[in-house]
Amino acid sequence: MGYRILALLRLIKRCTITGPAYLWPYRRTIWFLLRTRGARTAYVFILAKLFARGEWSGIGILDPLWQAFPRLSPRPFSSYPYHFEIEITTRCDLRCIMCEHTHWERDRYTDVDMSFEDLKKIVDQFPNLIWINVTGEGSGYLNKDFPKILRFLKSKPVFVAFVDSFTALREDILRELIEIGVDKITVSIDGATKETYEVIRIGASFDKMLGNVRRILQLKAELNSPLPEICFRYTLMTINAHEMIQFVELIHSLGHKSLLGDQPLIEFVGLLEFESTKHLLHEPSNQEVDAVNRRARELGVKVQWDHPSHQAVLKPPMRRCVVWSEPYIMMGGFVVSCCAVLMSNGRNFLRKHSFGNVFESCVKDIWDSPRYKRFREMVTNDTGQVPLLCEGCRAYDTTVRENRYGVSKWI
Repeated sequence: MGYRILALLRLIKRCTITGPAYLWPYRRTIWFLLRTRGARTAYVFILAKLFARGEWSGIGILDPLWQAFPRLSPRPFSSYPYHFEIEITTRCDLRCIMCEHTHWERDRYTDVDMSFEDLKKIVDQFPNLIWINVTGEGSGYLNKDFPKILRFLKSKPVFVAFVDSFTALREDILRELIEIGVDKITVSIDGATKETYEVIRIGASFDKMLGNVRRILQLKAELNSPLPEICFRYTLMTINAHEMIQFVELIHSLGHKSLLGDQPLIEFVGLLEFESTKHLLHEPSNQEVDAVNRRARELGVKVQWDHPSHQAVLKPPMRRCVVWSEPYIMMGGFVVSCCAVLMSNGRNFLRKHSFGNVFESCVKDIWDSPRYKRFREMVTNDTGQVPLLCEGCRAYDTTVRENRYGVSKWI
């Protein structure tokens, strides 16, 4: 009961203090949207900033409520999710050493695209959708329908985010991303130098990637658009940890942060390891983290650390997890709990234990199924089994509950 009272107190603080303070830096973008795209688009942008959390697009203002009362999720907007992630392609032109895509056994879900028609069928089942991330284990621009998908999503309107390597985007595509109104792009860059970057991202050109980043910033300035906000992701590994400070300096050299967006950030993320990539694991020391944070403050660069530690005792407890409120739809239509279960090189396992398939059942029936409901209750229950899909989570500590209560074999 005590943690529920604390959750409600955190919720009150978020709604009265944290939320307004978080929105204030975005006043330029909100005013831009009001002038150029109308009140509805600006309103959805505000909702996404307050209520979504994926890809650090918002603050998830209701998260304390859902941690304490998971049955209430995802109210108040609808009886099922208003934000989700979807995989629109499993094709990629790179062979990054830390990515499960490089290590896949090829099957009928490999190197394929989701058609515009199939995506539309799925999205249309989310009448109150405010945020979507169109990212999977592949490069979105390789899907020929990618621009059409983005235009459709922005016509609804929906806050649209995606992650990309930025290695093969032509200028016409960069311009189109701005004109369509994509809200946020996270560029994955795992090295501050050409030598390190190209060893990690096999098949990529550091110079070409950096040129594309600089060009989209120039185009944003020419078109006088604060969107898309450009952020950066740096996956920590043994072979690139020494370049973290240099990476902060590289991003700072791109120009004033207003060129990137209202609140651009660098996200340093821990490697989501599997058997073939465990040798790449790096545990950042407190000294390393402090040094990076100090240099970032000096340069005015915002830095975020996302599950950087691989030690169970340093991970947040499982009861604090709320990413289960944001489903992930894999290629083929399989619904899993969140994006964190990916990058485990266990696609057959995920498909086998998914909560359903959106091409066989409607989204609402899947979300309201007894198994999915029970799963959501189990995640935040400190005195019960760990759901099967969450066993060995790389982002939250599940070990205490696994040792004490075991792992469910059917949820």
